[in-house]
Amino acid sequence: MRRRKVRKLIIPTRQTNNAQTKPISITKRRGPTPKNSRKAAHLSEKSLSLNVFNSSIITPSPKSNRLFIIGGGPSINKIDLGLLENEDTMCINASINYVKNPTYFVTMDYSYFDSRRNINTVDEVVNKAKYSYFILNTNNTNLRNINGKITDIRHNFVYDDLHKFSRVISSSEIVIKDKGFGISTRNFANGENSGFCGIQLAAILGYEEIYLIGFDLDSNNKETHFHKKYSNSQIKNKINDYKKYLFTALSLFSKDNNTSISTVTSSSLEKLIPRKSLKSILKHGKVVSTVNKIEEKPYIIVSYYTTNTPYEKEAAKLIKSLQILRIPYDVVGVPNLGDWQSNTRFKAKFMQDMLIRHKGKSVVWVDSDAVIHSYPDLFDSYSCDVAVRWQDFRWRKNECLSGTIYLANNPQTLELCKRWEGNNISEGPGAKTFEQWNLGKAIEDMRNEGKIKDENLPPEYTMIFDSMRQMYPNITPVIEHFQASRKLRNKV
Repeated sequence: MRRRKVRKLIIPTRQTNNAQTKPISITKRRGPTPKNSRKAAHLSEKSLSLNVFNSSIITPSPKSNRLFIIGGGPSINKIDLGLLENEDTMCINASINYVKNPTYFVTMDYSYFDSRRNINTVDEVVNKAKYSYFILNTNNTNLRNINGKITDIRHNFVYDDLHKFSRVISSSEIVIKDKGFGISTRNFANGENSGFCGIQLAAILGYEEIYLIGFDLDSNNKETHFHKKYSNSQIKNKINDYKKYLFTALSLFSKDNNTSISTVTSSSLEKLIPRKSLKSILKHGKVVSTVNKIEEKPYIIVSYYTTNTPYEKEAAKLIKSLQILRIPYDVVGVPNLGDWQSNTRFKAKFMQDMLIRHKGKSVVWVDSDAVIHSYPDLFDSYSCDVAVRWQDFRWRKNECLSGTIYLANNPQTLELCKRWEGNNISEGPGAKTFEQWNLGKAIEDMRNEGKIKDENLPPEYTMIFDSMRQMYPNITPVIEHFQASRKLRNKV
């Protein structure tokens, strides 16, 4: 029998589901459970589906210093949620149906979206909230990565729509030892409860004042939720555990953190955190937060690096340069696909996911071994669909360079990425051509068909550190590429 990995926790653990209620089949597979389901590895950082990313930093940053998190406790019946219309709000599960203009939606329960529960679809919550987060419990032994899809083998259903969320955060711990909450998405705790995840996420995002509404945690109440969407008996059996994990995390978190957490409604948490009236809070105007402040931009820089390889150190340099310039970004660690060619060709699929994830924003790819030296103001006002650098070298003319790629977020660029991916796949394994040549072909084909408008990036936006520095000695690079693959290609 295979030995289970021991979880290091400061409190006793037990085998549980990642959902608040028993999951129900959502997307059925036809026929019997796949034969390889027993061999599929339990979920982990390495076994996560490649279109489910655990970002190294969470954007956006908050626009104000305070956030109201709305749970589901019956005490909400005494609160006028309409007063929060112009505030930053985070809705936990079904509370999203009672809050106007919610900023965030958070859940760790995929069965929440089952049509038989008649609550919400994934499309409904991701379209209503500005940002949406799904917390994936990778310690749930009933979940498998089967053929690149997160699958619950108990009921044989697939988490098909995870890619629609702004972020999917993996979590393998109930409470983080000595810290309570995790301080980043790399060590995110889950508390076996979506509300626990919401509080932790708010702190990571940088909110200085966090106000809880409807976090009653009282198993003696006749009703567990104000909206009566859940089974009281199922929830009551878990409330004491939720309370224990949250009490532990808040106690540890408050020791060395300046974030203020208060409850607005009646709650058993009043033994640990203060209670403040909504009227008194709203009386004091909100201020712009100075924590992790990144200005809103019409674009976002995206990239990925293969985990547990030297590319992690290269990506750290890119991230540092982005932070210094206060540029919004989504830089992701993904599993090693086995060789350099496969890792680079994954870019075409990755960009499709980024266009979907960052709807409403242009997406700018920058290789993870690059550094941004100065603010790339060109991306603030581009009017084309796609822009790459077409460069003449002595060894190849009019070469498409994919180190920096600008994509407007529209159907044309999504089709472009699909064609790019198709070109990669059609060549089969062991191909000697580069993915950037296949991107160039896709651009030229759509240009000739009149389906896309493209521009040639200026050399300073795709400056290769040696060859192009020599070709353009009088140009100061904005984005410089150091092409670490020359020395690392055979090490991944």
